[in-house]
Amino acid sequence: MKLNNLSIRAKLQALVGFAVLILVSLGTFNLIIQKESSYEQRKDRVRSNVEIAYALANHYKTLSKSIGETQAREAAAKAIEDLRYDGNNYFFIATSDENIVMHPTNPKLNGTNAGNLTDSRGNYFWQEMSQIATTQGKGFLTYYWIGNDGNESEKISFVAYIPEWDWIIGSGVQTADIDKAFQSQLIKELIVDAIAALALIIICLIISRNIVKPIEALVQRVHKVADGDLTVEMSSDRKDELGYLSNELARMMATLKETISAAKASADYSSQLSSSIAASSEETSTNIDSQSQQLEQLATAMSEMSSTIQDIAGNSERTSSTTEQSKDFAAQAVAAWVTHSRTFQAFPKISQVPTS
Repeated sequence: MKLNNLSIRAKLQALVGFAVLILVSLGTFNLIIQKESSYEQRKDRVRSNVEIAYALANHYKTLSKSIGETQAREAAAKAIEDLRYDGNNYFFIATSDENIVMHPTNPKLNGTNAGNLTDSRGNYFWQEMSQIATTQGKGFLTYYWIGNDGNESEKISFVAYIPEWDWIIGSGVQTADIDKAFQSQLIKELIVDAIAALALIIICLIISRNIVKPIEALVQRVHKVADGDLTVEMSSDRKDELGYLSNELARMMATLKETISAAKASADYSSQLSSSIAASSEETSTNIDSQSQQLEQLATAMSEMSSTIQDIAGNSERTSSTTEQSKDFAAQAVAAWVTHSRTFQAFPKISQVPTS
């Protein structure tokens, strides 16, 4: 899904959603880190205390040469039995074959074998203690125990092995308080996150209305302009980007109006010019028709003139022939007259014949 296809409102809502998700994730992650840190602190504390008991047992072990091993063991067990830390947390002593040497809160277990005891989830935790102690010397293990309130609780234990006495000295601490603290902090964190999310949603709604509503109004005005209404007011008194956009659209509208006015004036002038050209064209067409008729008449006249010229030429030829005949006739007449004149001269008595 492309961001370009999402509305501004949807983008703001997504931003708030991501912000809330990140806020909750960071808060939860921080709580988990705190919980892990609390576990590590609890493990460090039980280890350091077991190492104190371990050092105390080693001290009595070194005294076994002077006071005897049995007395040293008894003194060490008694000293460790009386030790407490963090309120009522205690230490226990067992052997590698899971026989309980000393258990301060449950003396009935002393001298018994706990190899078959299991935790609330069926784990043979005493056997696991023995394995860790005899193979690693020291180490942690986790098992689950039903507390006095009837709820299951995780317990972290640390054991250390004294091979000369075949003693496994250990202690365990419950982590229910850590879990409860985590749950309490988680609830507080969720409440804070819910308040922050509500504040973000309110801020998002305010910003959304401040941005989206003016944009929607601006889009409606642009639609009116697109439909041909150039009287829409685009300017705005906002000082942000929306105000800048609105004012630029208003400036564009002014330029558009000027352009349309200039185009209209040009169109009117073109219309007048077209009308004038049409009238001139009509007059020219009339003149051309008149000239065409005159040319046709001239052509007819020229054709008639040509015929007349041809007739005149024919008449001229006939006239010329007649003239020649007349000349011949005149010559004959003159010759005849001369002859007659001579004849009349020969006969003086005859009256002169007048020429006509």
